This record gives sequence, C-alpha cells and structure tokens, in this order.
Amino acid sequence: KTDFWTKRLAKWFVFVIRNPKKISAISIFIIILSCVGISFIVTNNYLMDDLTDDVPIKQDFNFLDDNYGGIRPVEIVFELKDSTQKWTDIEVLNDLDSLENYLSNNYGATIKLSLCQILKVLNRSHHGGKPEFFCLPKNKKEIRKLRRPLKMANKGEFIYSIMDTNERILRINANIPDQGNIEVTKKNKAFKEFLIKSGLDKKYKIILTGTAHLYDKNIRYLSRSLVLGLCVSIGIVSLLMGLIFKSFRMVLISIVPNLIPLLIIGGLMGFLGIELKTSTAIIFTIAFGIAVDDTIHLLGKFKIELLKGRSKIYALKRAYITTGKAMILTSLILCSGFLLLLFSTFSGTVNLGGLLSCTLFIAVILDLTLLPVLLLLFYKEKK
Repeated sequence: KTDFWTKRLAKWFVFVIRNPKKISAISIFIIILSCVGISFIVTNNYLMDDLTDDVPIKQDFNFLDDNYGGIRPVEIVFELKDSTQKWTDIEVLNDLDSLENYLSNNYGATIKLSLCQILKVLNRSHHGGKPEFFCLPKNKKEIRKLRRPLKMANKGEFIYSIMDTNERILRINANIPDQGNIEVTKKNKAFKEFLIKSGLDKKYKIILTGTAHLYDKNIRYLSRSLVLGLCVSIGIVSLLMGLIFKSFRMVLISIVPNLIPLLIIGGLMGFLGIELKTSTAIIFTIAFGIAVDDTIHLLGKFKIELLKGRSKIYALKRAYITTGKAMILTSLILCSGFLLLLFSTFSGTVNLGGLLSCTLFIAVILDLTLLPVLLLLFYKEKK
C-alpha cells in the first residue's frame, strides 16, 4: 500500500518517460513564446510608481505634478572654467539665460530658483515693477546696483543658495512632471546635444544632477548588479554540478530547467506590461536561488542511487518518487507565503509576490517533467 502522493507521482513518472518528445516540444514552444514576450519588456521607473493610485500620498503627488510644474527635481551645476570670468559679466549672464530659456521652452522645466530669475525680479522691482523690465541688466552699472540687495538678502545668506562662497559655481533649481525614466533620458540626451551645439560645454562646466537624477542612476546600477548577481549564481551552481557529476552534460541538464522559469516570468512581464525595475529585477535572482534547490535535491538523490549500482531508469524513479513529495510540498508552502504579498499597497511588492509564486510553481513542474526527460535523453550511464 502507498499513500496518495506516491501513487500520483508514480503515474506521472510513467507518463513522463513515455512522452519525452511531447514534453520537449512543449518546452521549446514555451521558450520561444517567452522570448517573444521578453522583447516587449520596458525598463522604466517613476518616483512614486510603487504606490497604488488610491494611496493618499500618491494622490497628493499627482496633484502637485499636474498643477505646480511637476514634482521631479532638476538641478543644474553651472561652473565657470576661466578664472578671469565672474558671474557679473554680461556674457556669462547671457549664456546662463540662454541655458535657462532652453530648460523652460525645450526641456519642459519650471525654473524655481536661479541667478537670472532673481536678477530679473530685482531689475523689475528697481524700475517700479514695470513688466517690460523683467529682463537682465544691460550693463555692469545696473548689475552693481542689483548686486548689493542680492548680497544683503536674508542677512547675506540668500546668495549662497544659488552659488558657492567663491561665487564660481552657480545653481539652477527646476522641476518637471514625473514622466518616467525613458522620457527623462531622452530629454537629458537632447540637453547634452544643445550644450555641444551652442558651445556652452567648452566655456563652462555644466553638470546635470539632483536627487531624481541620482535616483535614476542608482536604479540602473542596482539593475545591472542584480543581473550580474544572477549570472554569478548560475555560474556557481554550474560549477558545483560539474564537480559533483564530473560531466559537462550534467551541468546543462541541471541549469536548463531552472532558466526556463526565468524566461517564462520575463515573457509574462512583457505580455502583462510589467516594467523592469529594481522591485521586479530582484525577482529573477530570488527565484533562481529558491528554484534550484529542488533540482539539487532530485539530482542528489539520483546520484546516490547510481552509486548504489542502480540502473539509470531505476535511480531516476527512486529519486522522482522519494524527493518529489518534498519538492511539491515545499513549493506549495513557499508559494502560499509569497502570495500573501498580493495584499500589499505597493505595486512592486504585489508584483514580487505574484511573479515569485508563478516562478516557483513553474520550476517544480519543470523539475518533475523536463528534468527527467533530459536525464533520460542526454545522461550517459557509466558501465
């Protein structure tokens, strides 16, 4: 007499060894379909994209984004290269003003704080608030008149919010709507082309910075690091399998069933429109680390039975039935735990829970179907 799981696993094992071609064909079709889905994946990120639309703080951010020029900060560092130049020079102010005009008209930024804006306001105030005087001073004499109130504002502290103490590095503070990393990258590329075309990059050191810019760079760095970590994990597992079985074929046999779930999840992300970012890129590393455990258990038991002198088919059957129950139960427990993340208010956490559960479920199915087929077809039994 045998229990429920043993009977079902024995019947499933018979089906697998009798239909290796069907299982192989289905696996190849799934791989091709997943590769098509992966081609649709978009790498993008927003400042508040991990919050759902019903969260109050995101609603507040959306209101500011729509009505107050955007919530995404843009910081520009404008440094004078020539030691003889000063910010009071007419040429420097005109170049700075052309830069700000590009940011306002082409970049889509709303200037919040800059030297030119302040001088324009002071110039208009100096002429009785007339709108036609909202412009830069025409000569050095007018600039000197405005320099004194600028330095006296807030007891001399205000001027250092737009320049350093040496008055060599100027700051432009602006905001744009949060349009996503893809759109901002296009704007930054066009901004660099403008600097080269206008020749400003040769006369001044102009750097695009700010918290949002650093956030984008950090996201790209983390994504690359996660991909590198995944490659290192695959390499370590391959090395261990090669050392245990002393066969390159066994390395491929052990890796293939664990890479296909990652391809399937990538395909699902592409078809469902889930963007690749830090919260979703980490799924691949975690899923591979957990899913490969089942493969190691099954191949480990298979190796033990072979060392006892069993035939390949008998060793595979014993490994399949004895470790199969543990693989199914542990995978179901892990999937149940990750499915709890679906109740989170963070979309990244929801995607993490749903995709990880799918990955683990697909991995155990492949370990119980494709892995035995690969062992039957490609593992050569030693005499």
